[in-house]
Amino acid sequence: ELKENWNRLQNGEEAIKIKTIQRVMNDLDLIRITDVDYIEGHTMKLTFSNGEERIVDFLPLLTKKIHEPLKDTDNFIQFGLNHWTLEWYNGAEFAPDYLYRNGKSVQAA
Repeated sequence: ELKENWNRLQNGEEAIKIKTIQRVMNDLDLIRITDVDYIEGHTMKLTFSNGEERIVDFLPLLTKKIHEPLKDTDNFIQFGLNHWTLEWYNGAEFAPDYLYRNGKSVQAA
């Protein structure tokens, strides 16, 4: 909304009313991973706290230095599910909402 208002103002248009931070926080449904099934390679089926299941191919997401060892599937499969997301033996983890956005719905997969 801020960016949209910025663009409006740059174009000489009137700004729109922005939600208060409390309304934004109330609109957020903090999602977490509740179950995981390893499929093969770097692919997993994740179940999220909203009940949706998504297939995630992690290989294209392994872009940081901490992710390098996980490109080897022997290392990749050494993961655990903590109270909100997946974590690996080397401390690597991903935000659940990031995995949700990068996953494909089980119905669409």
